[in-house]
Amino acid sequence: MKRRTQEERRTDTKAALVKAATTLFMELGYDGTSNSEISERAGLTRGALAHYFSGKAEIFEHICSIESQKVGRQIAASTETVSEPLAALVAGTRAYFTAMAEPGRCRLLLLDAPAILGSERARQLAFKQGGASLLEGMKAVRPDLCHDDARTLAILLSASFDAAAISIHDGEDPERVERNTLNLLLSIANSSD
Repeated sequence: MKRRTQEERRTDTKAALVKAATTLFMELGYDGTSNSEISERAGLTRGALAHYFSGKAEIFEHICSIESQKVGRQIAASTETVSEPLAALVAGTRAYFTAMAEPGRCRLLLLDAPAILGSERARQLAFKQGGASLLEGMKAVRPDLCHDDARTLAILLSASFDAAAISIHDGEDPERVERNTLNLLLSIANSSD
């Protein structure tokens, strides 16, 4: 049996911490999770957590980045084979709602992240992933808009998508919310100045 290298052990330790923290943050939220619970769930000491992350806020931001990337990949995968820009926007919107339906993800990214990381950092994480593709889609379906206007619309649509995901998280009917959000998207995409 091959012995694991020090680097492999470090990688495994960090992965165990991230996996444990992700589960706890998604189940209990940021405030309901402690450093000792993260370490205990990972089967490690609190010193291991302190070795890889300066504290709960740093591992939380790391996990938010990972989860934002997952959302972005789901959106990108849903639009890979769609050549018509409006159809791609619709597919991406649906993929966003599917991605945000992952248990705990809405709480993590839309409720806790702005409170813990600050609204600007949370927006940066979101825009880096799904927001950038929304901007490109808006520019494709509305070539009449200058870049700044397309960006503003993408920001407003992204905020409405987030508000819709939160309303689903809070118990609103997912089909109705998604349908109305798509109607909003289509009305903006099909309008002209």
